[in-house]
Amino acid sequence: MSIFVRYIHKDTVIHRLSPLTKIFFLGAIWVTSFLTYHPYTLAVLIAFNIGLWLLARVPYLWARFKIILLTVSVVTLMWTLFFGFFHRNIGENPHYLFSYGDLHFSLEGMTFGIMMTLKVLSIVTIIPIIMWTSPLSKFMAALSKIKVPYMFVFILSTAFRFMPLIDTTFSEIVDSQKLRGHDIDSMDIFTKIMKGYVPIAVPLSLSLLRGSEDLQVAIETRAYGAPVVRTFVEEITLKKRDYIAIIVTLALVAGIMWYSIITGTTNPMGLQTAIVYK
Repeated sequence: MSIFVRYIHKDTVIHRLSPLTKIFFLGAIWVTSFLTYHPYTLAVLIAFNIGLWLLARVPYLWARFKIILLTVSVVTLMWTLFFGFFHRNIGENPHYLFSYGDLHFSLEGMTFGIMMTLKVLSIVTIIPIIMWTSPLSKFMAALSKIKVPYMFVFILSTAFRFMPLIDTTFSEIVDSQKLRGHDIDSMDIFTKIMKGYVPIAVPLSLSLLRGSEDLQVAIETRAYGAPVVRTFVEEITLKKRDYIAIIVTLALVAGIMWYSIITGTTNPMGLQTAIVYK
């Protein structure tokens, strides 16, 4: 889990961009992903996100992308079943591929499922760019710069800091249990669920509760919540390269939205008209 929230220190064009620019990337890609329903436009957004990964020289690129791909690929099947069950009479002549009882697998459903998978991928693959290429302190300062409430900034940053801690603590507990003869790797899947994770979950929970109590004491001794104007060490500004990146991104999303409007794919029904019933 921590591979998606840890800062990767490199000197690349993406790392040198302001966190404000990367937050703009996030907002622009998310809004566009929600508004378009065409697989071609969503594929372009995913390609843009992966291009940012390549420019940032992310290590283990395929391994990281494979985790995301395997996680969201089930969306295709889920939405195909949903579409076939609740929308059997979409269009004049639904293109049924095959049926199994009350479940109908249609070309329309498969198209919609693929579209939803691409939509989730386009939304998810832009998120790690912020965490991989921006130190957490700069990310917090950027959020405060755009007037995000400090309470939310603190909660978000604490969550990001705790996720690597959970991963590290889990690995340490697993290694400790292996030394005591509790080798979870040698168990089958059912034994892992019933017996394997219990001796790990209990000490993990206790360790995290102890860590949260220490955090509470630490922030209280530093007068957290005092009614003062907060300042940040990091100075967040936009430079020439940031404006160029923003203009390129605006041109991309404007082109995608123009194509979606002229093809009528700004809604799911337009997707069926443009692809299945064209």
